[in-house]
Amino acid sequence: MDLGAGMGRLANLEERLRDRILGPVLDLIVPRWVLPTHISLARLGLVGAAVVMFLADSALPSQVIVLLVAGATDFIDGVLARRRRQCTTLGSFVDQVVDWTLGAWMGCLVIINRLMLWHLALLMALPQAVVFATDRSLHRTVRSVTAAAAGRSAAAQGVGRTAEAGTDLDPDIRQMRPRPLDRANSLGRTQFLVVLSGFGLLLLGKAYRQRAAMAAGYALLYLEVAIAFVVAGQNLWRAVRRRG
Repeated sequence: MDLGAGMGRLANLEERLRDRILGPVLDLIVPRWVLPTHISLARLGLVGAAVVMFLADSALPSQVIVLLVAGATDFIDGVLARRRRQCTTLGSFVDQVVDWTLGAWMGCLVIINRLMLWHLALLMALPQAVVFATDRSLHRTVRSVTAAAAGRSAAAQGVGRTAEAGTDLDPDIRQMRPRPLDRANSLGRTQFLVVLSGFGLLLLGKAYRQRAAMAAGYALLYLEVAIAFVVAGQNLWRAVRRRG
């Protein structure tokens, strides 16, 4: 079973439900002059405000509330962009940069407040390193095999059919292709939301002394570890098959 495909289907289902539920509401309450990128930049402003509050030694509950509001806006800008047909490459890039800024600062707060267990941090980092290394290896393999197939096709027919060379690959070679970009993005998005939710629950539990919230936060982080190890295992298996 390809976990990336399964996560992709779940992410698409969640996106459609979110669009159906939130879309009409956002159309009513969000003025037409407000663009999705404006909401993304507002989220960045909230992260900046949270950083200033930390430097000013504000109470942790206040910082957490600001960060949770920032996280909530992440469920709005995408819906609004799709609803009003305002999806752009720049907007997607800004959204990703702001999201990772939010996640990085929440992670820093988790570490500063001594909520990150050292073995959990190691478990989160290890499979990501494996995925990064194997993805690069698989990309290099597919490029070299595709180039070789293009050369054979051109030599056999006397015409450079580079665009069609990928269809001449052996089925086993085609299976070694890296995950399609949309599937990889869906899986990465799912992992990011799981981690972000885990960080948020840990900080919420710390701020308000709620052990249940902290337990749920750790559970989500361990869930992300499990997903990451499965993905790393699948990538490693593809890499081993390539070498075999």
